Amino acid sequence: MPVSAWTFYRRIKQRAGPAQTAKRRGTRAAYPQTPWYWALTPTTPRHGDRPCAMAQLDHTQLDIELIADSGRLLGRPWATFLVDAYSRRLFHL
Repeated sequence: MPVSAWTFYRRIKQRAGPAQTAKRRGTRAAYPQTPWYWALTPTTPRHGDRPCAMAQLDHTQLDIELIADSGRLLGRPWATFLVDAYSRRLFHL
């Protein structure tokens, strides 16, 4: 028994998401619909199709204070890390 047009379009809308967009338009088109992860943990799914496709930048203020040779207090430094989202490796310059 066929369903009404209203039911058909409602069910299609329920199926919409990154998996359906990836099948229709490709994985890159589905990136904006995928959930955002604030931290990389061992259980976080890999981002991108290959290494160096996507990276995450992290700025962290360190828990030390720097003092110049003259004795002047320079303050707390910042450490910046660039992490490859696919292989989870740190980039270095």
